[in-house]
Amino acid sequence: MCKELGQLSNGYKDLTKGMEAIEFMTKAEVDQIPKYKKITYARITTDYREKKADPYRIRLTVGGNLIDFPGPITSTTAELTTAKLLWNSVLSTLNARFLCLDVENYYLCTPMKSLEYMKIPYKLIRIMKGMYGLPQAGRLANNLLKKQLSKDGYYEVYSTPGL
Repeated sequence: MCKELGQLSNGYKDLTKGMEAIEFMTKAEVDQIPKYKKITYARITTDYREKKADPYRIRLTVGGNLIDFPGPITSTTAELTTAKLLWNSVLSTLNARFLCLDVENYYLCTPMKSLEYMKIPYKLIRIMKGMYGLPQAGRLANNLLKKQLSKDGYYEVYSTPGL
């Protein structure tokens, strides 16, 4: 659990810089939480994956069912047909190249316009960036990815989400 908290917060000494997705709050800061904000709970999930370098997996997720996010929370995804057409195009084009990236931690570091709050017994944690369990996290990450890719001329095809 210490590793997970370290990765989500400001990091832990000599191992990694944290993602700064969460921040522990002082009593004075807790008293300043806007009254309209609902404070949700932290959910801890565990798993054992023996083939991983660190087989003991612990994840801190947000109790998203208590978050009342006023904006859209969905993002578009590519259909299987779209992916198959893309792969077939690459495979059937002489000297074609294809790049696929894993953006797993990208989801966790998506900036948010409005802070959310969750509590672990005795402490409140301010949620400053996207995190698993937040209803709006996928949408925020998708919008940021589109914005960053557009700087290099990439864009999503209007009629074909995910392409």
